[in-house]
Amino acid sequence: MLNLATAIAGSLAFGIAVFALIDQPLQRTWSRRWLRERLSIVGVRHQPYETAVIQRPTNQNLTPDALINEEMANLLDAISREMQLGRSLTGALLHTHRAYPLVARFIEPLADSCDRGESLNDALRTSETSSHSSSVPSGVVFGLRAMWAATTGSAGALALERAATTLRQRTAIEYERKAQSAQARLSLRILTWLPIVFLGWQVITNSLAREFLIATPIGWTLLCAGLTLNWFGRLWMNRVIQGVQ
Repeated sequence: MLNLATAIAGSLAFGIAVFALIDQPLQRTWSRRWLRERLSIVGVRHQPYETAVIQRPTNQNLTPDALINEEMANLLDAISREMQLGRSLTGALLHTHRAYPLVARFIEPLADSCDRGESLNDALRTSETSSHSSSVPSGVVFGLRAMWAATTGSAGALALERAATTLRQRTAIEYERKAQSAQARLSLRILTWLPIVFLGWQVITNSLAREFLIATPIGWTLLCAGLTLNWFGRLWMNRVIQGVQ
């Protein structure tokens, strides 16, 4: 029993020492990573289509939803500029939407309806009633409704610009939440895997601990209880972190 108590105390001391040594460096590394992602999103601005196509593959930190939001924001900005140059909203949409392939497949039915002579307002209303919201990204739905709002009044170009800004701010807020929860995710990984690593280390290097855990009913009970609590703790922390994200 003395040897078992010594092994447990040594394992706990070793675990505390390892946690104390690697926790702060890992926190700094993850915080810098998420801060760079957040700053890369906040600094995004619209570029001409040729430049955007060349540079898009280098922005690997964007999630698919963030890519859609950014592409939709660029499309709204392009439509707004065309309107300021004298085009109508429908003409600007038809002239620019194919330059943004990530959202063009959602805009194409709308553009086809306008190309056949249907008004943009009617085409938007038809698209709203016929499309399934679950299959259309939220950024595209937001952009289409911004176009709908731009069909009324004389400040359509300004409405589209503000909608584009809102989409970019939404993406920036998403990455801000991820940056704020980076420390919690790091702690979750450490607290989940560190006990398992120490368990494997003890089973491999300590014959007394191995015999106690594998060859006795009490050892099996403690082993199963520990792994079960570790699994439930991970699920609970994941739920908390997902709520923050």
